[in-house]
Amino acid sequence: MNDLAKQLQDLIPNGILDHYADQQRLTRTGVCGVLILNNSEWADRLFNDNALFSLDDIMHDFVGLMVKDEHFVPRI
Repeated sequence: MNDLAKQLQDLIPNGILDHYADQQRLTRTGVCGVLILNNSEWADRLFNDNALFSLDDIMHDFVGLMVKDEHFVPRI
């Protein structure tokens, strides 16, 4: 999971990661790790070798999953 967390961290802008890291009192990598742990199927789709997603789709899903919006529909 740690490798996936670091890969996700490389994709998400630092400002967004810092926002959630401050809220959850975690490091940037910790925020990504928790998200991957809680959304493993999504992470598997994102990091599938054959998958290509836009940065907009990744950020949309990241923020939606972080806020746990009951009406959120992931793009990935």
